[in-house]
Amino acid sequence: MGLLDRFFGTPTPERFARQVINQLRQAGDPRQVEFDRDNFQLRFYEDGSNAGVANLTNFFAEHQQLPRKERSQHLRHIVRGLLTYLKEVPSDFEDARHDLRPIVRSRAYIELLRLQSQLEGHEGPSIPHELIGDHLCAALVYDLPESMQSVSAEQLESWGVTYYEAMEAARRNLAEVDVRIAQLGNSVYATATGDAYDASRLLMLDLIHQLDVEGAPVALVPNRDTLLIAGSEDEEGLGAIAELADSALEAPRPMNALPVILINDEWHTWELSADHPHYQKFRLLEIKSLGAEYADQKALLESLYHRDGEDVFVASYSAFQDEEQRYVSYCVWGEGIDSLLPRADQVMFARREDETFIRGNWDFVQQVVGDLMVPTDAYPQRFRVREFPSEHQLAEIEAGPK
Repeated sequence: MGLLDRFFGTPTPERFARQVINQLRQAGDPRQVEFDRDNFQLRFYEDGSNAGVANLTNFFAEHQQLPRKERSQHLRHIVRGLLTYLKEVPSDFEDARHDLRPIVRSRAYIELLRLQSQLEGHEGPSIPHELIGDHLCAALVYDLPESMQSVSAEQLESWGVTYYEAMEAARRNLAEVDVRIAQLGNSVYATATGDAYDASRLLMLDLIHQLDVEGAPVALVPNRDTLLIAGSEDEEGLGAIAELADSALEAPRPMNALPVILINDEWHTWELSADHPHYQKFRLLEIKSLGAEYADQKALLESLYHRDGEDVFVASYSAFQDEEQRYVSYCVWGEGIDSLLPRADQVMFARREDETFIRGNWDFVQQVVGDLMVPTDAYPQRFRVREFPSEHQLAEIEAGPK
């Protein structure tokens, strides 16, 4: 890095972390802080005890995209957010209700919070949430100027309200905020409010029903600032939102871009038929989304097993394009290895002695050796395998369904 790049170019991850730490010290943060380079995190301690973790990935991604003149302000904004732990949420629900907001996040968001808490040596707060289809969820936050604070089950109990009562108040609050909707072409819509709650407007069904789409509304929320909608019968519109979502997954704070469809005022996971003209576009979105979530999950699980001295292989979720240019996901099941497998299209069986591979489709593999695949409660879904299939079973898998 040249001298001019050092002072005027995009900062390195290490320099960015040092800048955040320096700003925290200048702001009077009483905690000790260490930079975890491997995980790109700040680790906080008070009186020698663990006092939390701050992941820097999203902050850094946002920082890189800003003009240089705006980066100092962004650093101050980050630090104010990291210091919100010093601010107490109102103890009375009536004082808090006006600042409640709903959030829509990937379902993996809840799972990763749980794993991160385990890694830090505590259970962490219980975050009440509801599923939206199979891969998204809704939860509650207390909205502050600098950040969002998750509302825990303990907080709801102290307020004396249920999750659904608090969520109803949060939805009303969000509905009172003016929303900007961009219409792209005849029947493709994208929210463009820019208040970090655009994905949350998936819950504003009155708003969704006002949109003129062909068929039932189909939505994608590739990041928290993006909600894309087209009609289930609009081939051109579906292709457009798939392409927009693919780009939006590269923005800071990505979620997942698996489509949901609104039926009888409920969102359901939507799967396109294999002969749909845009099937491969949506398959790519699925593989990218699940691939990122499995990678984050894998990193935390590996850290947990390493800390606890357990020798468990956390298999990767990978993908390739076959000879017909179709996207196919796969995982590797190694002989003699206690493993956690992600659910993929195909399983590659790796023999230890001759290092050869046998490949089988997931559903057929489960038919043959399902008793060896123990489902866990993880999301994204994983299966524990401690034994390797017999040669007879491998031959049956290689031969395929009859």
